[in-house]
Amino acid sequence: MAAEKKRSSTKLNPDTFSKLDSSIIENILGRLPLSDAVRTSALSPNWRHAWKGIRRLKFDEEFLDYIGEERIVCHDSYACVIDRVLFLHNGPLHEVVLLIPIYGINLPGPTLDISPWLSFLSRTKVESLTIEVCKGFSDFPGGVGGYQIPSCLFSCAGLKHLKLSSCVIEASRQVTGFSHLTSLELYRVDVSRGTLETIIGNSPLLEKLSLRDSSIMEDSLLINGPELRLLDVQCHYPKTLQLQRPLNLVSVTVKQLLVVQVDNSNTSNLIDFLCHLPAAEDVALDLICENEKPFSETFTPYNIPRKLPVALESMKKLTIEGLSPNVADHISYLLCLIRSSPALTALELRLCMIINDVSEEITMEAQGRAEASSTSLQTIKITHVRGTNHEMMLIKCLISCCVKLKTMHIIGDPLIQDGQEARMRRKLVRLRRAPADAEVIYTRLGEDTAVNLRLN
Repeated sequence: MAAEKKRSSTKLNPDTFSKLDSSIIENILGRLPLSDAVRTSALSPNWRHAWKGIRRLKFDEEFLDYIGEERIVCHDSYACVIDRVLFLHNGPLHEVVLLIPIYGINLPGPTLDISPWLSFLSRTKVESLTIEVCKGFSDFPGGVGGYQIPSCLFSCAGLKHLKLSSCVIEASRQVTGFSHLTSLELYRVDVSRGTLETIIGNSPLLEKLSLRDSSIMEDSLLINGPELRLLDVQCHYPKTLQLQRPLNLVSVTVKQLLVVQVDNSNTSNLIDFLCHLPAAEDVALDLICENEKPFSETFTPYNIPRKLPVALESMKKLTIEGLSPNVADHISYLLCLIRSSPALTALELRLCMIINDVSEEITMEAQGRAEASSTSLQTIKITHVRGTNHEMMLIKCLISCCVKLKTMHIIGDPLIQDGQEARMRRKLVRLRRAPADAEVIYTRLGEDTAVNLRLN
């Protein structure tokens, strides 16, 4: 009797998986790795073909691990797997992640042709596409300059987000922009002369542009993006960056660029560049470029203005890497930016030491000429501090002129000796500061222990 009741109860229970709403099934499949999504076809008849309509196909690291190295090494075998997935897919695609695996150091170069896949994706109106060459690509002669992105990429007219890594974009007649593109990220990408400007100029909706460790074969890169909100350029090439008109950028990161004077004038093009950023809220700059050559060596003391011609009314956070306290122009430039940013609340400085012949008196003269009072700065973070006289003068200058300062974080250099560290901490305790309740917190870089130094 009990067995009959159990069988009857089993018959009355519906197949939970089969009865799930299609939107729920789609949500579940969208959260699974591609290999697991395909396996769900065995759950029930309703799930058999469900994976074929998922809107995100990620041929990522997890997918490569599932395929196995032996099949990846053979490009034809690996391509057949992706061919079959794309052939069986029967719905719209919103996002595709494609990792191109390269193995071995004796191969002449990558031979995997992704043109058919890009042609397929152009017909599906894919919105987000990531293409990354991985797994030992740097072993090939020429480094990044090995895998050329097919020009049919530019037939994907519906793209909104494009991310390319470790590849080459060659100039061709097919290269153009994307009418719907809002985000473009290039990491370790070689771009032929004139190509990137063409892409940017023909992508009118572009809001985010990120160039990291890439080589843009331009002496000067012109940025013309009326809708740009985020600009992140961290490349040795191009050497200079120009804006065609003031932009509404909110976040700006510019590093590794060699900044030079413009048309033999008395202002640097970095100053001109900053004046084109009236809406910028978060700005990060690097004062050290290739071979640790300071950009400010192109300056003379008189062409660093007391204030920028246009105030940075919106800037709330400023990050400067490679600031050398023993370079007078660095200090003058820093205080010029502070003085030109009435809404600045957070400042982060990453120090370095440049060996030069600048005397302490010249540096102090620059500080005295440029000393400014900030009524908005609340937090300051200074890293790689060694306790030198120039560093302590910089800290003293900042802590005395920031009347609303709440916290100053001092991060000691990891190579600082214990005796030098102790002397520096004693100096910090003796410093006078504008706000009586300001905290100075000291930590050595890489350590968790923080010490709150009460100032006298």
